[in-house]
Amino acid sequence: MSRRCLAALAALALPAAALADPTMVFLHHMDDTFTGLSARAFEDYASAEGVEIEIYDAHNEAVLQVEQCVKALREHPGHTIIIKAKDGEVARQVIEVAKKYDTNVIFFNHSPGLAVLEQFDNAWYVDSDPKRAGTEQAKAILELLAQDDQVDRNHDRQLSVMILKGTEGNIHTVQRTKGFMDAMATSQYKVKVEKMVGCDWDGGCAFQETLRALDERGDDLEAIIANNDAMALGAASAVREQGPRHGYERLPIVGVDAIDEAVRAVAAGEMLMTVDFNLPLNVKVAMTLAKALDEGRDLVTDEMKGVTMSSEYPIFYVDTRPIKIMQARSMVREQR
Repeated sequence: MSRRCLAALAALALPAAALADPTMVFLHHMDDTFTGLSARAFEDYASAEGVEIEIYDAHNEAVLQVEQCVKALREHPGHTIIIKAKDGEVARQVIEVAKKYDTNVIFFNHSPGLAVLEQFDNAWYVDSDPKRAGTEQAKAILELLAQDDQVDRNHDRQLSVMILKGTEGNIHTVQRTKGFMDAMATSQYKVKVEKMVGCDWDGGCAFQETLRALDERGDDLEAIIANNDAMALGAASAVREQGPRHGYERLPIVGVDAIDEAVRAVAAGEMLMTVDFNLPLNVKVAMTLAKALDEGRDLVTDEMKGVTMSSEYPIFYVDTRPIKIMQARSMVREQR
């Protein structure tokens, strides 16, 4: 497994008392839609597996998140922690604390950056492949173009898009956008970015920016690409409100995360698709890895189904899948 052989996990075995400690999960902001869903997914996993967890919410405050980690590691030294760090600086500081207390750190969903991972042999990262999410968005757009020649409104084989980006510099922002653009570059369609705006994952910002884009470039827009579902839903609300003024009953909008509201929007035809982050499997992999590290044992094949391990870095990428209208309608029926 990359630069760390799984056999080396045996060297990380902890005393039996430490193994009885609950798994500590540090989340940066549970009021954030996806992070709140992550907290519930960890709770559901713990309940189903009969294990104890403690979840810490930093309320989007970097200093508080570091303080939470310091306090917890002082009380439970050597016990693996799982953290969705607020930002790279928090990740760097947590690594320094983990070194002091000889603790394994599993970064979850928010990449700490390769430089941080390379600083510490006991750091790991579990996530979906962000570039693949963007690739799936492009595939869905290209399939639609092949089925409906009215999507390319002026038939110039050039797709005019608005891109709604997450946090600037975040690996998901960069790689989801890159995945979309790279996949489109290999197709017969060129992409013209009419507007690219950073909304920091926020649906309210996406709503306002989409209204503005419709006013400024409404007759030109042919698709909206959002780095997450919250922004995609904000864009869909704006199109529902102002789209008819510009000749749009609907506009192809794609997102990522497969949150419930987005799945319903796909089922209703208000979004073209979303990408399922596969949150339950992400949580399972993080928790399974934490358990294996604390027990000083190798991961077995059955524990890693649906997961790709990087050949260069201590990264576990969980498989994702596109959710289009038929899958979405099936999922909505199952929720009733």
